[in-house]
Amino acid sequence: MNKNLILIDFDKNIQDALEKIILNKSRTIFISKNNKVVGTISEGDILRALFEKKNLQTPLKNIFNKNFKYLDKDSHSPNLAKKIFKKYSVLVVPVINEKGALVSVYNIEDVI
Repeated sequence: MNKNLILIDFDKNIQDALEKIILNKSRTIFISKNNKVVGTISEGDILRALFEKKNLQTPLKNIFNKNFKYLDKDSHSPNLAKKIFKKYSVLVVPVINEKGALVSVYNIEDVI
């Protein structure tokens, strides 16, 4: 996992997020502020923002998902990730340590 491809800074904009999503071949990336994961941004979030007349220079901090699902570093497992995938219809689940930093990521393809 290349964290540079799946993490984007809180102060970046929609265009920056789209570039990372395309490079990562993922539909979702993680928003980070001061080395802490604070949310997600997905293709769907971006499409909704554009539909609402936002532009490519709109800061991510104005549109990202703050209510994201994640697993704790000390209690994660593929089975827990699988439950989150099924219950919430997400494609990725981050594993976060006690400081909020990204440790790893479960992709839906890895566990289902």
